[in-house]
Amino acid sequence: MNAVVSSWLSSEAVSDWSGIQPPIGTVDLRPYLFIAKDRKDYFGATTVLGQLVTVAEQLFGPKLIVQRLEHELKRLAHPEAVEVLELVRRRIMNTDSLGAAPAGVDGLSVLVKAQPNLQRNLLDFLETLPVDRLGPWAVTGWQGVIKEPEMDAPFQGLLEIWASSGNAPLKVAAEGVLKIRKGTR
Repeated sequence: MNAVVSSWLSSEAVSDWSGIQPPIGTVDLRPYLFIAKDRKDYFGATTVLGQLVTVAEQLFGPKLIVQRLEHELKRLAHPEAVEVLELVRRRIMNTDSLGAAPAGVDGLSVLVKAQPNLQRNLLDFLETLPVDRLGPWAVTGWQGVIKEPEMDAPFQGLLEIWASSGNAPLKVAAEGVLKIRKGTR
């Protein structure tokens, strides 16, 4: 057994805590973890996370406003940029409808242009989008963002998956982009 688990099992405080009613074993605690993780210090100076939350919020603005943030986004350290991308990604994934481009997509585009080392993160995000709910927006606009040669094959593969999907609008859009890409190679 893991040493951490053993210490928990032998801890009186953990044992007392686990006996509190009602039992929460079947309760989804993710919303509470999100609140606990993404907080601001309302009684003192803004925390670094609070500043990153503010930057992420700005990425949900109109495209022209978001594009002006590129210089500021370039100044982010890599871990900060990853956190901002993750904040935007989570909010987009919680969007009810993905048939039209959700707010934040333009922000992701500008963020990854400013931080090219996030291209793999962007592809990971695109791969996790629910194909059956996606609109054609998911296919377009990434050609100017995903530029690294080593990202070309994974992006091509994703387009091919979308082109063979049962989602007709996504399929048509992906097939069109694949034809254009084939003509430019």
